[in-house]
Amino acid sequence: MLNKNKINVYPLFISHHIFLTKEQRYDIYEGSKVHTFGSIIETTNLNNKKEFFPHEIFVDYVLDTEPSSNVVEIRKDKYHVHLPIKFIHGDMDLENLNTDDYFYSEDLLDIDDGGRQEIYFKWKRIYTDENKKIVTLHNFNLRDIELFKTSYSFI
Repeated sequence: MLNKNKINVYPLFISHHIFLTKEQRYDIYEGSKVHTFGSIIETTNLNNKKEFFPHEIFVDYVLDTEPSSNVVEIRKDKYHVHLPIKFIHGDMDLENLNTDDYFYSEDLLDIDDGGRQEIYFKWKRIYTDENKKIVTLHNFNLRDIELFKTSYSFI
């Protein structure tokens, strides 16, 4: 039962694991929109006790580099992610991103081209109503798809 005089806080943790081909990584580097897949692992505290219920879901993603105050938009059949990228080869306004975390587009390039083939960042969103606050923390891991193929080759 909710206490009407107190705001109850409910955490939601979402870990995004997004897999990209070399062509997709380089397309993002150039500022293009990319369609891909990945998995999310949601962990939430449904009843405000010390019980968490994680589950994994495979989802479609649309990734772009357009600045937005909402890094994540949950659509009917996919997640739309506005990547907080800072381009070395061009300017991007990071003021409206609502995140302290950003990465350089060059991080997605191959190691031989000066990149890391992967990026990590996080984004927090807080929803509040009369007596409830939902704190959502998104952790993003974008990696080369070859790492995904290697990890599933053991099955």
